Amino acid sequence: MANFIVVRENKLKKLTIFLFFLLFLSGCSGKLEVNWKFKTGAAVVSSPFIYNRTIFFGSEDLYFYAVNEESGEETWKFKTGGKINSSPIVENGVVYFGSGDGYLYALDAGTGNRKWRFKTGASINSTPIIEDNIIYFGSDDQHFYAFDLINKQLKWKFKTKDWVSGSAAIRDNYVVFGSYDQNLYCLNRINGSLVWKFTANGFISSYPLIAGTNVYFGSNDHRMYSLDLNTGLKIWEFSTNDDVIAKPLVLNENIYFGSLDGHFYAINGNDGTLIWKSEEAGSLFTNPIIIEETIYSGGLDNKIYGFDLKTGKEKVYFQAEDMIYSSPTTENEVIYFGSNDNYLYSIAKK
Repeated sequence: MANFIVVRENKLKKLTIFLFFLLFLSGCSGKLEVNWKFKTGAAVVSSPFIYNRTIFFGSEDLYFYAVNEESGEETWKFKTGGKINSSPIVENGVVYFGSGDGYLYALDAGTGNRKWRFKTGASINSTPIIEDNIIYFGSDDQHFYAFDLINKQLKWKFKTKDWVSGSAAIRDNYVVFGSYDQNLYCLNRINGSLVWKFTANGFISSYPLIAGTNVYFGSNDHRMYSLDLNTGLKIWEFSTNDDVIAKPLVLNENIYFGSLDGHFYAINGNDGTLIWKSEEAGSLFTNPIIIEETIYSGGLDNKIYGFDLKTGKEKVYFQAEDMIYSSPTTENEVIYFGSNDNYLYSIAKK
């Protein structure tokens, strides 16, 4: 009888160990692994853009690259006169981006040949946005620009009091952008006249997001804000414990974003109340993306984190060799991003 009990207990122990092992495997099923990585000569801060099975991005080695999406092999590269931290945009076969040499460049997306360039007074780190054949972008010369792509000439420019390094958001005849002068500006995008401005308590490099009649943006005053698009009046503000650099993401009226305080947040977009926040991760810097039920963001601790969309529980992370300022982009559940370790990465769940 005693032998039977011992045998039975041993079987139970083995079964418990086996079940624990299965749970462990299920918890590791979301591991992110490298498909390929492409080496440049310096940090990759520029966020990649995918067009026609090609990844476009810039590097601080002064080159702008086109890389094959599947193989990671170089298609072409183009040298500018400055570091390229601006993230590109591609439209109608033309890729547009800014450089530290003060130029906005337009290149043929297929060949890399320069079509034209436009000179500003300082570095362009802003990501351009295009609407109705007008390209909008900011410069460290303290101006925000609207450039006519048909006539190849300046339509208007607007003076701020400091750098304009983030991207803009457009809705109807409004164009909204932030500046290091601590103001979020809303301009008439047709003529560049000021509609309203809102003053935060810190600089604004976060890309604004327009959803419905609300504008959402973060600031280095540690807050996420919601404003009325038509008036610029504050609807609510949500405080974190450090800078909010990343562009927020909206889904089902909820707002998702990371903070340099190491937490990722989900808040109600209508009233700014907290839904969940993740346990502390690294300092989250990049704009988030969603793949299925996981939301991804990169940080200054060299990692790409994945959080459960419903609970905020950390599900997966991937570690590069240096900090990640480049916001990830995705296609077919593959994630592409750059790192200060000089590489552009292609990673996916295995």
